[in-house]
Amino acid sequence: MEPDQLENLYQFDKNGDLQKDIRALRELGPAPAVALPGGVRARAVVHPELLKVIARHKLVSKDAGVHWPTYYNKQLPEDWELLPWVAGKHAFSTEYDNHTRLRDPLNKALHPRQVQVMTPRIEQIVAAALDRAAAAGTDPVGLPCVVDLRETLTLAVPIAVISELLGIPDHLAGPFQRCADTLFDTTVSREQMRANQGELQQTLEALINHRTAHPGDDLTSVLLSEEDGRDLTPVERMATIRLILVAAIETVGNLMGSAIKALLTHPGALATVRAGEATWDDVIDETLRHEGPAGGVPLRFPVEDIAITIDTDNGPETILFAAGEPILPIWAAAGRDPRTNPDADQFDLTRDKPQHLAFGHGPHYCAGAHLAVVQTEIVLRAAFDRFPNLALAVDGTSIGTTPGFIANGPAELPVHLGQANTAKVAENGHPSKRRGKGAARSAPPGTAR
Repeated sequence: MEPDQLENLYQFDKNGDLQKDIRALRELGPAPAVALPGGVRARAVVHPELLKVIARHKLVSKDAGVHWPTYYNKQLPEDWELLPWVAGKHAFSTEYDNHTRLRDPLNKALHPRQVQVMTPRIEQIVAAALDRAAAAGTDPVGLPCVVDLRETLTLAVPIAVISELLGIPDHLAGPFQRCADTLFDTTVSREQMRANQGELQQTLEALINHRTAHPGDDLTSVLLSEEDGRDLTPVERMATIRLILVAAIETVGNLMGSAIKALLTHPGALATVRAGEATWDDVIDETLRHEGPAGGVPLRFPVEDIAITIDTDNGPETILFAAGEPILPIWAAAGRDPRTNPDADQFDLTRDKPQHLAFGHGPHYCAGAHLAVVQTEIVLRAAFDRFPNLALAVDGTSIGTTPGFIANGPAELPVHLGQANTAKVAENGHPSKRRGKGAARSAPPGTAR
């Protein structure tokens, strides 16, 4: 795209302020044109009804290799910043029978019954992370100091959980995390992206070689087995492992981090939980609505020219999408839309049935939604039980957000832990005993196919 044309399109905030972007885009209409990295023109969908229609429309595909001419005609640079999000041979970027085939292993591994089996181990991982946070919260002479809970807890827990799920050995944990961090940052240079892709490929190959030589009961070993992985090609196996790694760390960490930040900046909300007037389910639901952990997740493509009519504030409006035109759904926009949630910018645990699309919608509804929620509930309950005087070490308004428009969460969580209550035992900590509006967390009927 020519520079003068690019200047006329909306460009995302370089500091990663996604809510600022959403407010501006909403003023421009249900699906305004935006400039993606590399000068790629796309349509950003922010209207809740249009998001749902796009997600389920039979003539809208995620398969760039079939339906995006710019991609299959090789008009994109090999180091294009968003290429990893559209080029993978996994369930995230395929449709129809291929999507079902590639998603089945994920559905089995992340089924609520399997998550329930994993729960005692998740609780141990959370307890160990809090031990490390407590150690980091005291300097060598025993005085309290500031701890970044993003590093010590909200990223550490999903990293450990996914590492065990995939059977990642300790010597590969660091490289995997570095690669996952960069993939969510849409502001990195092409040189950085190219280096990251090389490191990720090498690390994936090392994991597969390790699990081929040392198989276990982890998901990587399952995908490599002749019985369970027979329907997958080697490229699809690697892409599926990569998808789990990328999708299940940053987004889960963002959900945890946003929930903790919200409670620490809204002490009245935390008080309602401690008084039994709201549950951790309510906290998670409202956080998913208020700060959805996934922002704009690229990309979808109309199979042919389509016209979609939706209700807007000005009456019915028909939105036209051209065949092969990139569409960027911004899932976090739905929760803050005033048409679906009154006083949408307010974090309110008394809200009746918060409406959001934080885990997507339709056939590509997040397969790991249940695991994400269970981890988050365990973290919230354990952290606030153990550190009842937990407090931010800075003004909450000074905390920045994660870079880029794909992920959405606090860039840091500097806190004072306060006096630990190590004798506190959380009540109703097991997911099977969860209470409140969000007790059933599997995908809505017909969405996770």
